[in-house]
Amino acid sequence: MAYESGIAADHRDLLGRFRAFVTGHPSLVAAGQAWQELRWVQQASTQELILKAPGLGGTDAIYAGLFSQETAASDLYQWQVLGYTGYLSGANFAGQPGVSPAHYLSLWNSPMSYWLVANGRRAILAVKVSSRYMLMHLGFLTPYATPGQFPYPFFVSGTDNYYFGGRRWSEVSTIWNCQMRNLAGVWATPSRYPAGQTYKHSPGNVYPLTGLVLYDATAIYGEIDGLYHVSGFSSASENLVIVDGVNHLVLQDVASTGIGNYVALRLQ
Repeated sequence: MAYESGIAADHRDLLGRFRAFVTGHPSLVAAGQAWQELRWVQQASTQELILKAPGLGGTDAIYAGLFSQETAASDLYQWQVLGYTGYLSGANFAGQPGVSPAHYLSLWNSPMSYWLVANGRRAILAVKVSSRYMLMHLGFLTPYATPGQFPYPFFVSGTDNYYFGGRRWSEVSTIWNCQMRNLAGVWATPSRYPAGQTYKHSPGNVYPLTGLVLYDATAIYGEIDGLYHVSGFSSASENLVIVDGVNHLVLQDVASTGIGNYVALRLQ
């Protein structure tokens, strides 16, 4: 697994950094988990990136796309985030095989602190836009099933979804706009557990981390690798929770700072 943090100049620079990280970070390359770039097109106001991740053992084919777009007159700067089940060189960004409904990561055209983790199955990006914290997941979750039972457990999330079409960074309210490709091969919105729990830390100021489990009325599918629910009691974004010597970054849900509005991202 690989980790990077830094400050991107703007939304376009951030996508360039994401691209360089997942395709060339030394830890990913050494593990045989570097993502393959299938398409990279830059225009004056857009960038288009399509990738294939190899899985942890190099035997998977996990397809994803990111499209940076802007409407300067409306102060809209965002990424469109999609999952696919394949790739066709002659198809456009939104016309790839098995395309998911569009999700968006709301950003801005100014410097942003970011934290990025990835392995051969998924990438998670956290970004600070003004005083808000945005989060994106792209790739496989960790399923409670065998590959034969659940062969393509893709989970895509951002700060906005296909219904809103992407909004200004100050208008979004949650990181939990998401879709998962379920057991039937259908893109659907799962529920998650825990969600909004208001427990405090343990004695000795220990903050337990609870896996984020995705489910619906028919099945419990699995959990998000490297992202956890954590209590926000007497805590704040960018604090660190250390578990077995590994740092976990505390993040609020966009602008919400209630005790149940925090997650922790494993920085590894």
